[in-house]
Amino acid sequence: MDDRNPGDPPDPCPPGEELDAAIRQAFLALDDFIVHESARIVLGLTKEEYATLQAGGEWDTSKDAERPKLPRAKAYDALSYPYAGSCAIMGLFNPQDRSLGVALTGDLRAVHGRRVPAPTSNSSQKYTYEATALTADQNASNASEAALLTAAHPDEPDLLKNSRVVGWGCSRAFGDGSMKWPLPVQHQLREKYFGDRVRKEVKTPPYFTAEPVITRWEGKEGQGKVEKGDFVVFGSDGLWECLENEEVIGLVGWWLEERGVRERVKEEKKKGVGRELMLPPVFKSSRQTFDDDSNNDTDDMDGAPPTPVKLHISRRPSSSSSASTTQKTKIPSDLPVIYPPTFKDSTTQHKLWRAEKKFVCEDENIAAHLVRNALGGADQDLREAITGMDVGRCRRFRDDISVVVVFFD
Repeated sequence: MDDRNPGDPPDPCPPGEELDAAIRQAFLALDDFIVHESARIVLGLTKEEYATLQAGGEWDTSKDAERPKLPRAKAYDALSYPYAGSCAIMGLFNPQDRSLGVALTGDLRAVHGRRVPAPTSNSSQKYTYEATALTADQNASNASEAALLTAAHPDEPDLLKNSRVVGWGCSRAFGDGSMKWPLPVQHQLREKYFGDRVRKEVKTPPYFTAEPVITRWEGKEGQGKVEKGDFVVFGSDGLWECLENEEVIGLVGWWLEERGVRERVKEEKKKGVGRELMLPPVFKSSRQTFDDDSNNDTDDMDGAPPTPVKLHISRRPSSSSSASTTQKTKIPSDLPVIYPPTFKDSTTQHKLWRAEKKFVCEDENIAAHLVRNALGGADQDLREAITGMDVGRCRRFRDDISVVVVFFD
């Protein structure tokens, strides 16, 4: 009988190879269901017939009359999922050995941050932050991805034209059936069920796969793997088009230095006072769920369970907020982060906006802090213009942004 609590890892944990295999299988099975199973059902094909098409076979027109016909409205609805595309990123932390695995399909990114002693040349601060990319974007600019695609499609000189995969940004994704379906399937969907036009660049699908690339954080020489106080930022490409890895980690570091809780921990095999950590704060909103604001001492409620406190993310913290608002602004070089000697800002969006990067620290929520600074930061006029555009036009000036920041205890 398994006595584990919900969320506890198995003891002992399966080997890393088994975990990786299970993750790959899950990713691929989900994508196969989204892309191929939906098309097979819509077209009324048996699994054997569909497998023949995937293997390069021709469409058997002699069986068209006996195949089940799906109403077009239902077919159109079913095909909306495989025609769409999505990326995915997954982190798997093992508290037993402090290892962190990241599985990536697409062009999202995970970046690890750690508070470290500042270089001796920097006399203005004792600590700074170090950024380490845990993933590599899966697109035509990735040499490994480009090599795999070229080997699979050797007779297509325009395969990676303009640093895109047959005109698309990433090289791995869930969905995007038009980059995966056999050509006979695409032609039948087009002819019978309002399917998209088959793109002339698509000659030998599949081009995309949902199989994830799995990497593991092994730490740096002389350091542990995942240590208390570390954090990882998971973000969609819209974030990284606005901010470099170091800028994101520096922004988290700035937020921690302003709002965090200091803690000193002893380090094994080292003498001295230990290492100083900066841990994230725990905010209690001024918006309480209590009915009576005059006396909210839950210890005197005759054993009743504590009333929960709702978290509230405000656009601008009120003057009564327990966390102070930093009014000053910073430019990238002011952030508490180590930039490599060869650092070069390769982000595109601020160049498109013809704006300089200026940052501010005024959000209680760390993800909101990153998104604010990705989309204009201290430049309120720019930020309101970028975020206020209608859906049809905004994609010309910014991509969607999703951010998750994980702090490790």
